[in-house]
Amino acid sequence: MDDLVLLKDEVEFLHALRLHGGVIVVGEYRSDDVRADFLCDHGLTVRRGEILSLTPFGERVADKVSARHLVEVAILTGYEIEQLRR
Repeated sequence: MDDLVLLKDEVEFLHALRLHGGVIVVGEYRSDDVRADFLCDHGLTVRRGEILSLTPFGERVADKVSARHLVEVAILTGYEIEQLRR
């Protein structure tokens, strides 16, 4: 399993999703679409139209990276990802 690198805006977006009960409306800005596609491609979210929802895996990742109080980037190792998928 490869490492997962999340930039600050992706971490903040996951945190916002978590605060909103795991569901948020996207699509107002192009950056929302790009971010949503990235998170979906990595199994963190599921998109249905303009509604983006955290997956159970995404919830665990959001909890882990939000707790790190990071500055610019969060790196989850392949081992950490495997543990969070369980």
